[in-house]
Amino acid sequence: MGLPTIWGGGSTFAYSALDGENLNEKALYAHLLSDRLGISFDTPFKAVMYVALKDAADIIFEVVASDIIKANIVDKDSSINSVEIIFIKHNVILVKHLNKHILKFCFEDEYDKKTDGNLVSYTSKNGTFAIYSEDNGEYVISSVAYGDDAEKDAKVSFTEEINKEISEKLDFFAKLPIMDNIPKNISNLASKCFSVLKSHIVSKKGSDTKMLSERVCHKRSYAKDNVLSSMALKYISPDVAKETLFSVLDTMNDDGSIPLFTDDEKKSDLCTVPCISWAFLKLFEYTNDISCLSESFDRLKKHILYYIETSDGEKKSLFEWKIKISDMSSKCEESSMDNSPRFDNTTKAYSVDIACFIANEAKSISKIAEILNKSGEHLYWSVIYDRIKEAINKHLYDDEDKFYYDKDASTNEFIKVKTSSAFLPLFAGICDKRQAEDIVEKHLFNKEEFFTPFMLPSTALNEETFETDMWRGCVFAHINYFVSLGLLDYGYKKEAQKIINDTVMNILNFYENDGVVYEYYDPLRKTSPSRLKRKGESIFAYLPDVKLSPMKDSELSCTVCAQMIVSNIKQNNE
Repeated sequence: MGLPTIWGGGSTFAYSALDGENLNEKALYAHLLSDRLGISFDTPFKAVMYVALKDAADIIFEVVASDIIKANIVDKDSSINSVEIIFIKHNVILVKHLNKHILKFCFEDEYDKKTDGNLVSYTSKNGTFAIYSEDNGEYVISSVAYGDDAEKDAKVSFTEEINKEISEKLDFFAKLPIMDNIPKNISNLASKCFSVLKSHIVSKKGSDTKMLSERVCHKRSYAKDNVLSSMALKYISPDVAKETLFSVLDTMNDDGSIPLFTDDEKKSDLCTVPCISWAFLKLFEYTNDISCLSESFDRLKKHILYYIETSDGEKKSLFEWKIKISDMSSKCEESSMDNSPRFDNTTKAYSVDIACFIANEAKSISKIAEILNKSGEHLYWSVIYDRIKEAINKHLYDDEDKFYYDKDASTNEFIKVKTSSAFLPLFAGICDKRQAEDIVEKHLFNKEEFFTPFMLPSTALNEETFETDMWRGCVFAHINYFVSLGLLDYGYKKEAQKIINDTVMNILNFYENDGVVYEYYDPLRKTSPSRLKRKGESIFAYLPDVKLSPMKDSELSCTVCAQMIVSNIKQNNE
């Protein structure tokens, strides 16, 4: 059993709904500090908690997971003692340390301090932290709680049964897909990824769970990220994967559109990338639970019909994202490729990626209809798929460059910027054999374009607009996954394996160095993701409420990395 063991500043630390009620509006969320053995709380009452070590010569981590930290402190006299930090409720953390060390707190707000025996509380206008501690003569155990009932929660939740709590947390890793026959560092990375995914599982107002894809800053639930998370969530719990997909469907508007994101206050006016039918089909293929298809079928049809009816303005089976003319940094947020240079000089474009995703949804719904013995629906959606496939190849494939481009809808001219979206026709099964050969051999594995030290850059290396700022050149793991699936479908097994191995090993390299899994990466492997731009210059310090840098412990990167590792295990065992 692999375990995440690397400390990383900015790493996720949070409770999961897998272990109990975890309503996000009441839950603690934190991330690890870079320079001390402690955490920073993302609460209205800003706070930092750390263990001030005395006589320490070294720290050896046994576990650094999203809800448990177990560290061995090597003293200058070579004796060893432990520090343990564990989430036991959505708003309560247990801390155990040798009594010569000190648990310290720093607060941003002015506060009133109150002491009552073993209980200390700090109250500001923005909230209350309470700490209940007991010293057994060797170790101090503290229960740290936050919220309106912090004092009560700290007392009630206090326990000396910390080994029992540790055992229950580690049991999560023991139940993951068997990873005994792979290198230890790969197994550790997979466990890190699954641990991050676990931390994003929150409670709905009811008994089910859902994914909250951005717990760090906006506390939003991004539909596409949550849909894709089901790929890896199924290995944790098929039921949670199913609940996550249905929680996305539950955000659907009356017209069939699914918002780009939802939060506690609103739904986005933009729509999500259409890929949920494909995700339901993949979950069924893993679980053989036909109910997930029968219960979702009508809404899945309504969703894709929305796109066909509203995004195909010219009725050519060509589709458009909504482009925000005034916002250059997020000109096409709806595509998820917010600042891609293919949107720089256009206000209206027929885009390769949206057409491929819609085609793939039509193909998926056709397969679902066939499974449900709906022969008429199966045929209907098969025809829709063929129409879109024909339109993409007729209008968006450039025979001269042997490449897929977006087309400006006003001028009917190709937007000749080479981006990773051009390889999505492989994923959707759009290319014929000749087209597949051309884009793979002339472009994908061309060192001047996409064959970089870390494949697959979002913009070709030789484009004037290439730079390491998100979609203007950086590598996103989920695009690599889509492309690898397409390559496998077209018989390019070695090439697909190259991309999968490349993705996992490069994520591993930065995880071992920085202790986190990043949102995106430098295709040239020259710059740490922590220093890359994010829609313009980012500050180096990890202060997500001030200015976003590339996200640390990205749900989507963790999803893809875990899926790639487990898929490789299954493939090698077959």
